[in-house]
Amino acid sequence: MDFTADECREKAADKLAQAEHAVGVRREELQNAAEAWLLLASRLDGVFDPERPTLNLRVS
Repeated sequence: MDFTADECREKAADKLAQAEHAVGVRREELQNAAEAWLLLASRLDGVFDPERPTLNLRVS
């Protein structure tokens, strides 16, 4: 599955919204996931060819 930087930011926003309603370890996991999506978005913005700003990832 290919993701654009904008799609990664949307995933991060979704994870942060979920974290608002979570508690404890689950909240921390969701915040960490959001941080990872934002890191990926920043990498896509700065590293990949603007003609094809996607990264192929397997999501399970």
